[in-house]
Amino acid sequence: MGTASVVLPGGATVAALVVANPVGSVLDPRDGTLAGARYGLPGEFDHLQPPLQAEIDAWRPQNAPSFNTTIGVVATDLTLTKAQCGKLAAVAHDGLARAIRPAHTMTDGDTIFGLATCAGPEPDHDTLREVLAAGADVFSRAIAHAVLAATGHEDAPAYLDVFPSAQRKRA
Repeated sequence: MGTASVVLPGGATVAALVVANPVGSVLDPRDGTLAGARYGLPGEFDHLQPPLQAEIDAWRPQNAPSFNTTIGVVATDLTLTKAQCGKLAAVAHDGLARAIRPAHTMTDGDTIFGLATCAGPEPDHDTLREVLAAGADVFSRAIAHAVLAATGHEDAPAYLDVFPSAQRKRA
């Protein structure tokens, strides 16, 4: 499970909660880093680095289990209509696709809910656009946090089990 949030310049909060067990890969194919970490806030993923090439070359994932899913919620404290909440959930699917490749396979049950607490005002057009963009980003980041929080076992190692060099040594 992973979470991520951001407070936008106008004061609105956008947050995501994700439980991730995808069929697709969470790796950036260029260097083996977590794809969702590209959307991190300054300093958020500074404890990560690209894993050693030898670890990437040695990684041969087993056949994925036949039933997987990434499920979550993306929310804001603004007052949104039902249609706007639906759009917020839809753009969070873009965030899922940025962090997991491929997303939405035939054996994934990927589902994202959008909600608004209505503690804040109704957004104007520009603010809504910022909220929607942030919705995709926080969902990508929450997936990266879920992957980092995962613990593995023999048949399903976690990211840091497979790529221990991705974790920077703390001084």
